Amino acid sequence: MSLPILTNFVRRLSARDEADGDLVRRYTAERSEAAFEELARRYGPAVFGVCRRALGDHHLAEDAFQAVFVVLARKAHTVRPPGAVGGWLFGVARKAAAEAAAMRRRKHRELLPGSLPDRSAPGAEPDDTAAAVDAEVAALPPALRAAVLLCEIEGLPRAEAAARLGIAEGTLSSRLAKARKVLAERLRRRGLAPAVGGVAAVPVALAGAASARADGRASGTVLELANGVLRTMLASNLRLVPVAVLALTVAVVGWAGDSDLPAAARVGPPAVAVRAAAPVPARKVEWVEEFALEHTSAVSAVAFGEKALATFEVECAQPRARVWNAIDGKPLPLEVRGAWFPKSPARALRFTKGDEHLLMTFPETFFDQPSGGTVRYRRIPEALVGDTMSGFDAVAFSADLTTFVNRKLPMPNQPVRKDQLHLHGNPWTDQKNHLNHRAVFEYPGGAAVLHADLSADGKRLAVAGDDAAVRVFDAATLKELHAIKLKKEATVTGVRLTDDGGRLAVVGAGGFARVYDCAGAELCALKGHDGTVVAVAFSSDGKRVATACGRVVRVFDATAGKPNGEVAGHADKVTALAFGPAGRRLISGSVDKTAKVWKLSD
Repeated sequence: MSLPILTNFVRRLSARDEADGDLVRRYTAERSEAAFEELARRYGPAVFGVCRRALGDHHLAEDAFQAVFVVLARKAHTVRPPGAVGGWLFGVARKAAAEAAAMRRRKHRELLPGSLPDRSAPGAEPDDTAAAVDAEVAALPPALRAAVLLCEIEGLPRAEAAARLGIAEGTLSSRLAKARKVLAERLRRRGLAPAVGGVAAVPVALAGAASARADGRASGTVLELANGVLRTMLASNLRLVPVAVLALTVAVVGWAGDSDLPAAARVGPPAVAVRAAAPVPARKVEWVEEFALEHTSAVSAVAFGEKALATFEVECAQPRARVWNAIDGKPLPLEVRGAWFPKSPARALRFTKGDEHLLMTFPETFFDQPSGGTVRYRRIPEALVGDTMSGFDAVAFSADLTTFVNRKLPMPNQPVRKDQLHLHGNPWTDQKNHLNHRAVFEYPGGAAVLHADLSADGKRLAVAGDDAAVRVFDAATLKELHAIKLKKEATVTGVRLTDDGGRLAVVGAGGFARVYDCAGAELCALKGHDGTVVAVAFSSDGKRVATACGRVVRVFDATAGKPNGEVAGHADKVTALAFGPAGRRLISGSVDKTAKVWKLSD
């Protein structure tokens, strides 16, 4: 076996272990043939079953099938979330079948003399499967029906669905497995099983052909069908999400080993009628990579100034902050000096107005020797000169650096107060960098402070405690303004206020990401995360919010939670985010030893 053949074989084997979302991201980022083939292997049989049942014509179903995968090849970047590609494909299959049926009717009329009423061509079979599934789902016991509705219809992650139902995730999985088994048996009794079986071999080969022609070389009926589906998607401005029960039927009845089937394959959107009106182009939102900043180790913090970028890498021989030109990404000829660097990752970097100062903070250690600190770098023509403030770790600070919040590190023979924060004024008002202590903040009820943020204008303080709550205070008086109660099992990984303190983002484990208004009411949920959200950032105007989960950065409308583009260009976990001043550029730092700058293209 030659080396290229062996390499492709190994890649295909590896692809079979990847999650659906990872396959979609890899195909989108790398145009990976192995990732595309694996998606076709997983969902090809069920997609072909949808086309064949709807059309009753094997050859026309093959054309519709190929059109589905041509659409996937062209529009994979629009699948939201990427892990829902199974439901997305089922929705496209329904639309491709509808387009093929309409094409067949048009050709049938052209062959007949005169003007005849529109009727289906011979061989078309009505599909009443959806109605049968609706009836059987409604007949399920309430506990099973609730599990199906949340996970299969609403498309919630299992962790979130389990939390909503108040049960363990393992219990939810058991209920779903039982529901699938019951549905499969009942649908077989209705005689639906034979209609969806035995289609695994041919579609995969057809999908390979579709992939090969997806770069614009598709022609004939397949191209006509694919373009028709794309026009329909634009006309309805459809965001194909897994919401129909029909896909559950296809997965449960049509494939053997249904208990091992990926969750995304068990859901799919309902058919959408083709509109007669002229298509209205949908606004396409993409974040395009402008340039990458190469490092020798992982990037732990980033900052986006008016004309400069800053990054911090810690695992190299000499941990350091680096400064770059924000226009082209070239290193700026500025020596960063006058301050020692920590061996732990920098927690935050921030430029002041006009890039006059850069602030860097790094964590403290509570139960060992203190190692935290804050460094302010002042820009002079040839360098950034820093003043070290040992033992002062700013947990949060205002944009003008005049207000700081920090934890008071333990002094010898003094206990650690995990429920306290300390507010300070500008410590650089004299040459000795003395702390200007203003007030002591104590979290209500003595709960430990987990995370905190100060709005850029210095007026609002948001604090997450280990009492499953996030509270917002007036930073001047420390009066509590409102409290957001979370589920007891919630694990918060970060809080972020907009510059004016009008909105608050809270992110955590299990894909948790929410935005709240200034009164503590939930504005929206930021959906589509597959794991722990580790970073969150607002644009300066508060209209956009970005989150980092794994290797993917997602951008949302901060009021409605509507997706506003996605960044999937990193090879490893993203650790830090920052918007540019106008909110149309974004920098992301990653464990993959790069920081990348992205530009909004719409």
